[in-house]
Amino acid sequence: MMHPAIQVRELRKRFRKRPRTSRAAEWALAGVSFDVARGEIYGLLGPNGSGKSTLIRILSTLLFADGGEVRLLGYRLPDEQAQVRRLIGRVSVDAAFYKKLSARETCSTRRCSTGSSRRSRSSRRCKRWSSSGWRTARSPSRSRR
Repeated sequence: MMHPAIQVRELRKRFRKRPRTSRAAEWALAGVSFDVARGEIYGLLGPNGSGKSTLIRILSTLLFADGGEVRLLGYRLPDEQAQVRRLIGRVSVDAAFYKKLSARETCSTRRCSTGSSRRSRSSRRCKRWSSSGWRTARSPSRSRR
């Protein structure tokens, strides 16, 4: 039997509010369930604050759920997150971490995260980008990222 690519059952995530606010905690996800078959294209749509980013962070092993069950490619999260991390990649467009890196630092980080230690095509790209002026740009426009 072939497992769905993504299987989510009754997923819950709650964030604690600061002590000054009246509510102690607020649910970002409450009872989310869905399946995505292998090869299927699935979109997450919703208004600001509806939990889309929280769900993606949980699926990409960057955040732990408070309850429910998540399986990616048959692997259960968070128990088998090491296997999932070897199979997926995620880069956020608005990630503050990447905005602060030069092009060379970004290439180096990506090379290290994928386990590539030898000089490769990405190393040559780093040289090309650095010589084109990206080295000093700390926050390039979105079209140049």
